[in-house]
Amino acid sequence: LRCLKIETMKVFIIDFQKELTYFPNLKIINLSYNDSISYSGYEALCEGFKKLNNLSQLILSSNNISDKVMEYICNIFEQCKKLSVIDLSINIITSGGFSHFCQNLSKHKIKLSEMDFYKNKISDDGFKTFCDEANNDTFSNLQKLNLGHNELGNDSMKNFSSIFLKCINLEEVNFSNNNLTDEITLYFSPQLNELVDNIQKIDISN
Repeated sequence: LRCLKIETMKVFIIDFQKELTYFPNLKIINLSYNDSISYSGYEALCEGFKKLNNLSQLILSSNNISDKVMEYICNIFEQCKKLSVIDLSINIITSGGFSHFCQNLSKHKIKLSEMDFYKNKISDDGFKTFCDEANNDTFSNLQKLNLGHNELGNDSMKNFSSIFLKCINLEEVNFSNNNLTDEITLYFSPQLNELVDNIQKIDISN
């Protein structure tokens, strides 16, 4: 078994996390659209995830995940060294949870290729932590970054423009539906000639 997708899981979380022991080669877990999982349920699940040394993709979209749950998720980084794709879109994660996430990626030397935090509550403070950790080469493998529909402002774009060259593999970035104004041209325009060769898409619509 390489991929597991469950969309109707409310009662058997505790038993489920125990069963993960029997799937040591599991690489992809999709638990999206399970917004009834409790804090204790996530704590148990993450204990189960720790047993999956080959886990590469974790998809938890639209699960009502808060900053407290993010603490449990970050705890798996010490064991799950092969993680490359994390989708935490359509949740209620704030700058605090996002900062904790970025710092723990650095701490455990996790090099993601894709990060999706579309439609959360991340503001400039949280994104500053992302840029700080980028200076430590934490995001040198990152190919796709989705932070559309958050609460980012011009300061985030100013900080981002300063770390373009640290994200040498970046292909796509999405900052649509944030709190940006035309002032961002001050930060993007001078940097365009320095963008990494791989960049293919920058979305700052709406």
